[in-house]
Amino acid sequence: MSETENSEVLFSIGVQLTNKYLIGTKYIVRNQKYLEDDKACVIVSNHQSSLDGNFMVHLGNYKGSIVILKKSLLYFSGLLGLAFYCSGSIFVDRGNPETAKKSLNSAREEVVRKKLKPQFYAEGTRHMGKEMLPFKKGAFVMAIQAQIPILPVVASSYRHFYDKRKKVFKQGTVIVTCLPPIPTTGLTMGDLNDLIDRVWKQMQETIDNTTEEVENSL
Repeated sequence: MSETENSEVLFSIGVQLTNKYLIGTKYIVRNQKYLEDDKACVIVSNHQSSLDGNFMVHLGNYKGSIVILKKSLLYFSGLLGLAFYCSGSIFVDRGNPETAKKSLNSAREEVVRKKLKPQFYAEGTRHMGKEMLPFKKGAFVMAIQAQIPILPVVASSYRHFYDKRKKVFKQGTVIVTCLPPIPTTGLTMGDLNDLIDRVWKQMQETIDNTTEEVENSL
């Protein structure tokens, strides 16, 4: 096992133990089979809070997993930032468009060559509202340029157990849904906005449905 693989396993174990014994969140994962293909894809997820790393870990150490994060997280997230660095995550400086573009171009080449599955939090920032923010374009540009599918991975709302403003944090349930891959074969940059809109709508519908399911079960 390589040093990077060791880091990924240790990070996964650490997060799962923290969740089990300190947080107690229950994760229900659906359609995990879509992550098991030995093919490159771009994973797009909603971004609610720093807890999001937990649901990705509960999907398992699927082959080729890496995370695309803003560079500031490397410096201001303490041990979490260090863990992401050790696990092979790619950090993008969004404050410098030219540097960010070079980072993503380099990442795209590696994704295709190694059949990786980079994960983007497409909203670009954490958001706990009922509707997701408009998506940033980076994940979709990469998918179209590399001609690899988008794989949406969606978590239901945390609002019934976590509210930072009200200082509420208790045990809860999260439904994590892997949606069917959305192909980009044959798409060009002219299709970019339509692709973003289509993925956003599918993900938002899933959030609404799974959140309602969780809250009705309380």
